[in-house]
Amino acid sequence: MGVLFALGRLNASLGNSDASRSYLLKVLEQSPHNEKVLRSLFHVDSDTEYYANTRQRILDAAAALPDNGDLIQLEAMVKFIDRDLEGAEAGFKRSIELEPNDIEMHQQLARFYSLTGRTDETIATYKQAIEVKPDSAKLHHFLALLYEAQGERDKAQVSYENAIKYDENHAIAKNNLAYLLADTGKDLDRALDLAQDAKALLPNDANAADTLGWVLYKRGVNGAAVGYLKESIEIAEADDPALGVMRHHLALAY
Repeated sequence: MGVLFALGRLNASLGNSDASRSYLLKVLEQSPHNEKVLRSLFHVDSDTEYYANTRQRILDAAAALPDNGDLIQLEAMVKFIDRDLEGAEAGFKRSIELEPNDIEMHQQLARFYSLTGRTDETIATYKQAIEVKPDSAKLHHFLALLYEAQGERDKAQVSYENAIKYDENHAIAKNNLAYLLADTGKDLDRALDLAQDAKALLPNDANAADTLGWVLYKRGVNGAAVGYLKESIEIAEADDPALGVMRHHLALAY
């Protein structure tokens, strides 16, 4: 059974949906309520004519094993696709009740709130997840992004610092915190250290180059700033939404 499942996943990764489905269905003949297999089949079939059958398999499995947190979460994902938002939310919450120490359960609920535009509840869910796993740099970073999007920069700063505390090589957190500090004019020495670290960790990243250039500009080192700001524009993708800001930064440095 393990070999068949592995072949199903391998073919899915290669884009061979029909072959993947064939192997996964053979596993389900022996283990119809296997959550991992059903989840793989869900991803293979979500945009195909076979989805209705896969959907029903998931609903049947969740009904048969109502105390299986993974199946209840998968059922909630089905309900979200069905636009049964109330049912999806209840399912995601139930999965947390069943598996309170599984961070993925919390993250799925947070994604649900984010996708439905409920930012306050997204923040509350990430805070709840951090209570379960306080040393997760990823969770602190997500929380920082949400706070920053809400304009709560002081809270964002604290969360970025926590992300870096638990992962000293968290390049994006360092980059974002450096930009935030430079933008607000706070602690430019700290901002420079963070921006230099981020640039070293992300040597070919346009945002990292822009941040370092912006920090240098804020410190009054315009000549050095220009080099990094030019670099950011040169390596940025043509459709990068930050490209206009990068050009504005370079104009200021000039």
